[in-house]
Amino acid sequence: GMAEGILAENLEYTKARVSKSWGKATEDPFTVSALGRAASEVDACRTHLLRNIGDMFDTACAGGEITVEMRSRARRDQVQGTARAIAALDDIFDRSGAGTIMLSNPIQRLWRDAYAGRHHTVNSIDRSLQSYGMTVMGFNPSDVMI
Repeated sequence: GMAEGILAENLEYTKARVSKSWGKATEDPFTVSALGRAASEVDACRTHLLRNIGDMFDTACAGGEITVEMRSRARRDQVQGTARAIAALDDIFDRSGAGTIMLSNPIQRLWRDAYAGRHHTVNSIDRSLQSYGMTVMGFNPSDVMI
């Protein structure tokens, strides 16, 4: 949600932004393509998340057991999705100019909020990926958060 929020804010900001050095941001192909890349990454992250939740929901509704493998895959995709979304946000933030760091600009708050979420223990990439690897190899997962 934070990634979608910063993307939406950045789209509006970019429409109105004019650089003293190179002109309208909407005419800069690098800025515009970065927005497209970021939108694709954020959408892919949400798609992964919803697929995993949907699979577990369907299993539960059918009376089945949500397996450790399903939970581990969901954690794998969740932490990777967080990392991918942050990278996409960084790409557009880096192209947004110094005005985005002003406290009056909502983009800086959303960017900081996204980083705060990224640094929460639930987004520990290496532990979650190790846990997934151990699970799919048939060993006990090391990550107690799954």
